[in-house]
Amino acid sequence: MKFLKIFLLAAVVFPGGEVSAEKLNMRKYILLVHSSSVDVLKCRQEEEIARLEYISKKADFYLPSLAYYLSNSPYSSANNPKWLFKKTGFSSKFSLSYNLFNSFSDDLSLKKARISYRVAQIDLWLAKQNATIKAIWRYTDFLRKKKLLEVYRASEKSYYEQYLKIEKYYNNGLKSYSDLLKSELSYKNAQLSTLSYIKDFTNSKMNFNSLIFTAPMEDVDLSDLKVSSGVLKTPVLEKGIEEGLRNRPEIERKRLDVEWKKLEIKEKKINLLPAVTLDMTYLREYVFSLGENEPGKSNYSLDFVLSFPFGSTTLGKRKDYSSSVFDFESAKKEMEELEIEIKKEIISAWLDLSTEIKKYEVAKIKAKISRDNLDIVKKKYAEGRADIIELAEAQNDDLSAKSELADVYYNLYVKRREYYKAVGRKLW
Repeated sequence: MKFLKIFLLAAVVFPGGEVSAEKLNMRKYILLVHSSSVDVLKCRQEEEIARLEYISKKADFYLPSLAYYLSNSPYSSANNPKWLFKKTGFSSKFSLSYNLFNSFSDDLSLKKARISYRVAQIDLWLAKQNATIKAIWRYTDFLRKKKLLEVYRASEKSYYEQYLKIEKYYNNGLKSYSDLLKSELSYKNAQLSTLSYIKDFTNSKMNFNSLIFTAPMEDVDLSDLKVSSGVLKTPVLEKGIEEGLRNRPEIERKRLDVEWKKLEIKEKKINLLPAVTLDMTYLREYVFSLGENEPGKSNYSLDFVLSFPFGSTTLGKRKDYSSSVFDFESAKKEMEELEIEIKKEIISAWLDLSTEIKKYEVAKIKAKISRDNLDIVKKKYAEGRADIIELAEAQNDDLSAKSELADVYYNLYVKRREYYKAVGRKLW
């Protein structure tokens, strides 16, 4: 991942050379965001810690504990002489111990470690999902502001060309001075609008670069997004709700939380009962021919311990048990609340997407009509059959339609991805 990040950043930051730098597409940008995100890095570390903890608990549950001890006192006031270093002065032992039963505590501990590991995996998935949607917002906003800037620059050029024409007409006595002033004012306003969108585009570029820790003003070359026919299809809401309740990782995470709380109840209940442990141990001394004991001497034992809790500690344990029951009931209620919230989120995302699809269809028609109308008005104005006000209105309508189409075009892509996120689909 580090290598990919360095390679992609080098391609973006140092274009040039004999071969032109490859364009940065959405997929590569998302990978860069994942490798740069602090939240993703933190969740990845927590997942690794939870994985190691689960492995450790599993080893404790199934495998015996092994140990080797080697000790010696080369100097002691009891020695004669004081300094004494010989084989018989060593204590060499090998021990093996294995817990056969401990009131199911190790079983509960292993199950909780498994849940913690799965929760950490879900948290990492969610962190990547959130980083991805943020990357999509920044990427599409960059393209949107770039497209809008192109629209306003083209509009400024059109206003300027129109101003030159009217100036020529005025010099030849074909248009009034009022028309010339209004045309000049329209051109000046177009310049001002272009400057405003240059500012918006620059801010968008800085936001885009900051997400991958690149210099704020570094130029980037992005691949554009294409709206396919499939994107224009409105999904079935009922199927989306079913898919979301089935696939959303937040629901699985909450179910695991309920399961964890249930294990907590069992653990606290066990603590109220007499504790029973059964351990097996094996001890062998005189290992590697070191020590004073006879070679091969071994000790075996099977230890049974039964303990009863009394006094104030019992009251504290009863409080812990009652608290764990309340937490379990609360977790179940939160589960129901989460499912309702997810349904609402899916419905809201579906409505946004449906509206954006209709907006895009209308914006395409409006852009074509406005463009055709402007061509007609320009021709009528040149022939003296339209005044400057009608021309200015047609130019404003065309600019507004083009801007709206550019804006809706990228909004449609974002709303589609937000709907996918709402129903639990992986975005990266």
